[in-house]
Amino acid sequence: MDPPWLICAETAFVLFVRDILAGPAGDQSLQLLPDPNTGPFRNHPYALLPRGGDSYAVAFLDRRWVSEDGGWRFPTSVFSSETQSWRRNSVSLEHLSVSEKSLCGHHGLSKQIAVGGDSLGWVDLASGILLLQNLFDGHPVIRFIHFPESRVRFMDEDGIPHYPDEYYCNVACCDDLIKFIHIEFDDPAIRTSGQAWRATMWNRKISWNKWRRCSTVDVANISVDQSYSDLLPVLRNDEMQRLELKRLGFHTPVQSVHNDDIFYMMAKVDDEEETAWPIAIDMKRAAVEAMAPFSAGVYDLVTMYCPCVFPKYLNMTPGDSFFIIFIPM
Repeated sequence: MDPPWLICAETAFVLFVRDILAGPAGDQSLQLLPDPNTGPFRNHPYALLPRGGDSYAVAFLDRRWVSEDGGWRFPTSVFSSETQSWRRNSVSLEHLSVSEKSLCGHHGLSKQIAVGGDSLGWVDLASGILLLQNLFDGHPVIRFIHFPESRVRFMDEDGIPHYPDEYYCNVACCDDLIKFIHIEFDDPAIRTSGQAWRATMWNRKISWNKWRRCSTVDVANISVDQSYSDLLPVLRNDEMQRLELKRLGFHTPVQSVHNDDIFYMMAKVDDEEETAWPIAIDMKRAAVEAMAPFSAGVYDLVTMYCPCVFPKYLNMTPGDSFFIIFIPM
């Protein structure tokens, strides 16, 4: 039997897709949603929106457009924990430009984000965010938010990126503030140690008409406290008498989900090693905030991790709760 497929997590909610559900009830509860009748999808285009307390919504966006009344539409389904039912609709694409319609039709799926209190975003790191707004007023609206155009990507002779966009950039959301980070490397061999890089973070709200650059930091200017020398000796540059982050191989960036300028550098001393290092970097201060080792095993650091806010139940305080939501396949 295949294990559940983790889709996303928001606050105290975790969303899985599974054809069979078994688990204990109680404060830490498993909830099986009614069958959405959306058909099998390998990439599971569901997203999760907390609504305060124990309430939540789950949305399904079918990116196989249909033609209705002479226009393009995406079928959508929205589940409300309050009504315990799915509401189906179709969302028009006619207000989008021709290029945006094409991007929506070929939109990949890197991750999902909850934006504010009534919007969900499906992220394709190669192009932008397909945003579904006004989930609960009966007339949801689709928008396409392009990523900043000033990104630098290494292409091969056929115009294809050397590495997937997950190695270079990432997206997170804090309430209605969308955060985008991009890492610019000096060389296409981006996962090797000794590589110079610069990180740039942009912010944007739905109501804004463009991204705002908020922080940029060069790895050469990031200070690393000498106390980390014993924890990770390879960082030491004996000639310069300082610790240097560029002595690690940079695998992928992961932003904080708070309204700050912190991101996590997922790194390894050597690509073949099983030990990996998440390193918290404050871009405003150009300083390392924390680092710790863990065993990554054979897994790829690019696809393993995402930022989250730990729910209160981890403190094991009576009365706190979390919810695991399953969607039948």
